[in-house]
Amino acid sequence: MSKIVQKFKVDGKEIIFRYPEAKDAADILKLVNSFVVERAMVGEHKKPTMQKIKKALDGRLKNIKNKKIVYFVVEVDGKIKGRSWISKKEPSAQDHIGNLVIHLHGNLRGKGLGEKLLKEILKEAKKVLKIKMVTLEVMSKNTPAINLYKKVGFKEYGKLVKGLRHFEKLDDSILMVKYL
Repeated sequence: MSKIVQKFKVDGKEIIFRYPEAKDAADILKLVNSFVVERAMVGEHKKPTMQKIKKALDGRLKNIKNKKIVYFVVEVDGKIKGRSWISKKEPSAQDHIGNLVIHLHGNLRGKGLGEKLLKEILKEAKKVLKIKMVTLEVMSKNTPAINLYKKVGFKEYGKLVKGLRHFEKLDDSILMVKYL
């Protein structure tokens, strides 16, 4: 049984933030594939294989044990509908910095869940990873995400022109940081 970090209800549905387990690979694959179909503003643009998902999850589970990453899945009524992680940067000259990734299924956005998830994973990362700041990259056209990051205290520190690709189009990458 994985470690449950938080349990609550939204719109009558039970939401659980918890650490992932190897058995979550099939649900994570469904989640990632849903982002591809939706053409969501995430890093995956083609459906990954189960082998790729299992390999990535195995690596992250190992890094959780080694305190190099904190990783939560968002379980809604028993199904994984989101995930977030903060991984320590390497080499050791940068291991006081974490890098954030967050993905929420479309029907969970706009309900305050992203804010709650961000606050919880930032708190966990500070405690477990002993980091001093967290960085992220976001597409400049992803205004809802940028507004969410600002709401929890992230500040823009740079922009990489045409730094991210969303399917066939290049978009500027907004670089943000939050000091813990």
